[in-house]
Amino acid sequence: MTAGKPARPLGVTILAVLAAIVGAFMLIGGLAAVGLSGSPSVTAGQPAVGTFLALLGLLTLALGVLYLAFAIGAWRLRPWAWGLGMLVAVIGIVVVVIDIAAGSRDTVRAVIDVAMSAAILYYLTRPQTRQAFGRPATA
Repeated sequence: MTAGKPARPLGVTILAVLAAIVGAFMLIGGLAAVGLSGSPSVTAGQPAVGTFLALLGLLTLALGVLYLAFAIGAWRLRPWAWGLGMLVAVIGIVVVVIDIAAGSRDTVRAVIDVAMSAAILYYLTRPQTRQAFGRPATA
């Protein structure tokens, strides 16, 4: 690291690596969903299914890009990455709530996903983490 720039905390390193892994899987899943959206065997003559799958795939791709951007920014301790990490965690909680309302997510997985997003929000708001990203220690 350069003089005056704090060392990357271990927790930020772990978040960056996990975000990169999640982002990569989301890109793969999003590409698969978009690719399958036009398949007659998947849509079974119902164009709405293909449209929904394509939209879901595009949303997954966009989230994957956000996760990868956060991973790169967190690895490099870029100030903008802190806000992006907060945004991605909040989006994660919102998606879980929507999935629960739609009845498409089981309770155990929902609790785990919300707990992970909440842990990210908590960690990013710690004074030493905020300082590592060049933000004031207190809000």
